Amino acid sequence: MVVIKRGDSWLGVSITATDVNELHQQLSMLRSLKLRHHLLIEWRLDYWRQLDIESLHIANQLIRQQLPHYPLLLTLRTVVEGGRCQLNATEYTEWLLMISHNLDWDLLDVMSAQLLDPSTFSEQLDCAEQQQLIYSYHHLKPSNFAENCAWLNQLAQYARPQDLIKLAVQTESLQNSLDLLNATLWLNYHSKQPLITMGMGQSGQITRQLGPIFGSVLSFGSLVSGGSAPGQLPLLQLDQLVN
Repeated sequence: MVVIKRGDSWLGVSITATDVNELHQQLSMLRSLKLRHHLLIEWRLDYWRQLDIESLHIANQLIRQQLPHYPLLLTLRTVVEGGRCQLNATEYTEWLLMISHNLDWDLLDVMSAQLLDPSTFSEQLDCAEQQQLIYSYHHLKPSNFAENCAWLNQLAQYARPQDLIKLAVQTESLQNSLDLLNATLWLNYHSKQPLITMGMGQSGQITRQLGPIFGSVLSFGSLVSGGSAPGQLPLLQLDQLVN
């Protein structure tokens, strides 16, 4: 059975540890949480200092052991879309395939614009039916309604029915946020897949609060100061604000 479905309202929080010591600290914080909403754990692999499969496998086991009841999303974000890894399309595709085959996960973030061939990527994976891919695109500049719809529609073409599509855009005004929310509502009526959308930056915080009303199934809050993206609200605060 898939983890996230249309009509759901989940909160997400990112593990941004750079080493085992930081990982233990953040896992301790996560174990003490008491929230109203279902919680998804995202592990941002691009923050990890020693990016090799052996080190990642050990950390992966630790996360699964200490947080056995939470679904786990693995994310390797490149600099091009706001992350920390300097990888070209070949390297990113190879790393994603290696991660998918060697680590334990429920959901896997896939930056379609960074892949060698996004239209055939899911066919290269040996993943179980209940595992979900999140086809994502992060635009680091403001955008309008038409652009948002076009990107969401393109992501929907790559994703399987059980997968999710995610769009995060930089916002500098309330109009940017409204354009994103309206695009979410539009595609929610025209897509089979669950949607995740969010505005990055302070003016985009409203999209994190109101997203579920417009069709977004997941909103990220921050566990530590600064979070993993600009404009994230503290997780406990977001838990009280989201319907």
